[in-house]
Amino acid sequence: MIASQIVKKDTKTRILHPLILSLFNQGDKKNIAYSVVLYGHPEEGKTTFAANLCKLLIGYTGRKGIYFATDENLRTPFGHRMEKISKADWIYLEYPHPRVLMAFLNRLRNPEQYCILVVDSITGLFETIAEEYGDPTHPRINLALIRWASMITKKLAALSHRYNIVTILIAHKGAMYDDEWLGMKEKPAFSLRSLKNVDVTLKTIAKKIKKDKT
Repeated sequence: MIASQIVKKDTKTRILHPLILSLFNQGDKKNIAYSVVLYGHPEEGKTTFAANLCKLLIGYTGRKGIYFATDENLRTPFGHRMEKISKADWIYLEYPHPRVLMAFLNRLRNPEQYCILVVDSITGLFETIAEEYGDPTHPRINLALIRWASMITKKLAALSHRYNIVTILIAHKGAMYDDEWLGMKEKPAFSLRSLKNVDVTLKTIAKKIKKDKT
């Protein structure tokens, strides 16, 4: 059973599948949640999965969820629908810069009230950095992306481990040209160095379903 099916089923039964429940339990370390990177191509269901997971965990734990929206597509009817589904508190970053996100995370009041925190997505934050320099080929852009990605993943991991919050950072896929990452030619679209701060990586996969014509 794939993760999206698990979340859909668990939302109805209110009984957590071991895969989802494990996000709150790092092996033998009780009450220490995982920090997660969820990555994939556009329109593969990353936001839909995260929104439904919010709804599921909020209903199961009785705690709140918080969702940081940085992508422009989340300001559309699609995003508003996801906000309604998630049951989480949504914060739309008017200026989606990593500095703004870090300010929110550092000043998060009573973090223990949340069971899940989502940043959707790091791609939206990176686009703002590129716009700052005015030239997408500027040599300093890559250094800025690496620095901010490391800071964000480290902060999310700290929140997960200290307050037992499942944190999810959504990203697009990036190609691996000369090597492989965990046996794959694709990875989250930011520095591999930043992934050392992450506990779990989840990859979305879109499959075409043939309809029965009978």
